[in-house]
Amino acid sequence: MTENFTRKTKFSISSKIAATYMRGLIVSLFFCTLIIGGTLFISLIKNEWNKLEKTYSLLTNELKNSKDNDIKAPIYRVLGRQYTDLIIDEAKKEIRIIRSDDEIVFKETSGERLLCIFCRTKNELLLVYERRLSFKNKQYKIMLFGDIFEHVVLILRFLTISVGANLLVILFTVVFGIRHNSRVLKPIKDMTQTVKSISGSNLSLRINTEDVQDELSELAKTINGMMDKIENSYNRQQQFVSDASHELRTPIAVLQGYADMLDRWGKNDPNVLLEAISTIKSETNNMRELVEKLLFLARCDKSTLTFQKEDFDLSELLEEMVKDTEIIVNYHEIIKDIQAGIHIHADRNRIKQAIRVFIDNAVKYTPEYGKIYIGLSKVKGDALISISDTGIGISSEDIFKIFDRFYRSDKSRTKEKGGSGLGLAIAKEIISGHNGKIKVRSKVDEGSEFSIYLSLQYE
Repeated sequence: MTENFTRKTKFSISSKIAATYMRGLIVSLFFCTLIIGGTLFISLIKNEWNKLEKTYSLLTNELKNSKDNDIKAPIYRVLGRQYTDLIIDEAKKEIRIIRSDDEIVFKETSGERLLCIFCRTKNELLLVYERRLSFKNKQYKIMLFGDIFEHVVLILRFLTISVGANLLVILFTVVFGIRHNSRVLKPIKDMTQTVKSISGSNLSLRINTEDVQDELSELAKTINGMMDKIENSYNRQQQFVSDASHELRTPIAVLQGYADMLDRWGKNDPNVLLEAISTIKSETNNMRELVEKLLFLARCDKSTLTFQKEDFDLSELLEEMVKDTEIIVNYHEIIKDIQAGIHIHADRNRIKQAIRVFIDNAVKYTPEYGKIYIGLSKVKGDALISISDTGIGISSEDIFKIFDRFYRSDKSRTKEKGGSGLGLAIAKEIISGHNGKIKVRSKVDEGSEFSIYLSLQYE
């Protein structure tokens, strides 16, 4: 119930933590006081009981050695004047005891020993020790009394002092706990303030982790890592939108230019009309391909892209693609080394699309009469597709960026070569979607080698 209360009330976290610990402290102090008080009380009662047992032992020894015929004499010798008003009826089954003008009758019980506590008037609380004994062939029931009123008063004083001390401890703990919790939770307040200050125009702001320790340090580092990812994603999105707008601006401008030309004076000129129609068709196809690539990458970002996987012969697919490339390419030497009978479980069309990107790039960036190598083999449970060329290569500064969207290096990816800079990004998404890996080796003016690793379905 306390937890529900602390959850619903609009207190600070430090107050709620202090309230939770206060509850635990109260319960602990209560049981601790109860155990200590109970132990002390039992110890005092046990001590008084031992005194009564000792008195009874002395009494039995006195009766055993007594030569008196009356039991009163040895009893008075042992008990002294403290019990002078004790009168014992010599009947076998009943003893009557008179003290302080009050009469209490104890009837015989079935047990050998009985412990009973009863209150008397005038602040007297008695502990009764009851036993049977035989004297001069007669049976008697003896009751010895111990006053435990002072012990009870001592216990009550102890409990009173303990409750007062516990209240002081609880009060001190609550005050100290709230202040200490405020200091401990200050880094969280700083984190909250920092996170509130972060906006789309200020994504570079980070939480200071120098003064933060323990779990809060891990939390701060986690938030900073999350902000790094958000900033990178935001910057990539901004760059993506900017690059996409730039790529679409050129064909739109071309289409608009030819439309204006036809509208002004090209309607009646067959040559201009044919040129405009050809250019418009070409630019329209370019825009369609660009939009399709953008939609493909958007589906990848949203994890909505699905692959129609099947078992197929990868060797047969590579042979088919080599033949297609040889038909298109006139001034390059195509060298193949394809191991037969390699099967994988993947989306055949998407894998073909990805491999086509690497082959087209090899053709595009390899000068005439250069060599293009296409290979397929098995390597440690993977199918290894190798596509290399003797082209212009990629610099070490650019090799880590070639899979970025719309990225073109100054030397190896010029606008004159065509393309949108999305091919390798799409190929990487396809290979990653099949849990594959891509490795690149390249050197400027010596060529490039792309190695694609795909898991084998069959060995």
